Amino acid sequence: MKRPIAVIDGDICNGCEECVPVCKLGAISMASGKAKVKPELCDGLGLCILHCPVEAITLKVVDTAPPSEKTVEHMKEHIELFAMGIGLEHIHEHHEEHKIGHKHH
Repeated sequence: MKRPIAVIDGDICNGCEECVPVCKLGAISMASGKAKVKPELCDGLGLCILHCPVEAITLKVVDTAPPSEKTVEHMKEHIELFAMGIGLEHIHEHHEEHKIGHKHH
């Protein structure tokens, strides 16, 4: 299935972990000091891009596994937020305010 997902350039990623807590679906984790994306969990909305200080993250349309059921529900929620006028730059604030997502360790 072709769909947009976050892609992290390992040559640019400095391992700061800024992107990890931003992804409420847990699609980004650390491995060998670099951020990695789990495609099946990525919602493709790119909130992580806004938090990467070295611009290592881009969205690319790739042939990958379909999104998980949890990811699809998350995407539907974002569509609702966009319809309410909440822009991408404010989604993280909305999640924190309403305790949406799970905690990362």
